[in-house]
Amino acid sequence: FDGEIDPHIAIQRYVGVEIEVEGTNLSGLKNELPNTIAVVYDGSIDGVEINTPPATGSKIVDIISNTCKILAKRKLQGTKNCGLHVHIDARDIQGDYAKIVNIIKTFYAVEDLLYSMLPPSRWQSRFCKRLSNNYLYKNFNASKKKRDIEKTWYKDDAIRNIDARKKRKRDDTRYYGLNIHSIFY
Repeated sequence: FDGEIDPHIAIQRYVGVEIEVEGTNLSGLKNELPNTIAVVYDGSIDGVEINTPPATGSKIVDIISNTCKILAKRKLQGTKNCGLHVHIDARDIQGDYAKIVNIIKTFYAVEDLLYSMLPPSRWQSRFCKRLSNNYLYKNFNASKKKRDIEKTWYKDDAIRNIDARKKRKRDDTRYYGLNIHSIFY
């Protein structure tokens, strides 16, 4: 925690952002950004992915704002092919299945709103699937046991299969608008 409270962000949790952009003015971009920001070529788009470091409060707001100013100056922008990923530190809830269920249920409450901000061409993306298309809200219950939540998430009753999937970074369940797999991984 950097000690500053941003009026837009009430919870002081570490956040990192991946911003995908396309454009022709990519040469030397890394040199204009702070050395804490990674620029990675992304084979899924005709451009790059900008990865910010984890930060909190006004610090993450400043990092994102300054990065976007540089991207705009270079006329680099998100297109219908690009994605934006927000990574929220969840280390403190790993193993707290009641909190994980609450996060899932909260996401359900705002999922339509979030998807309404995307162009319709992104609504069926295989990398950002909707929870509501594949999971039932009522199947997530905070009073359920750990294994029951895992069985619901992985849609598998075999503990051995679930435990093996939790060890794989690229399990299919990570490609939802809300990636709970990364908490289990």
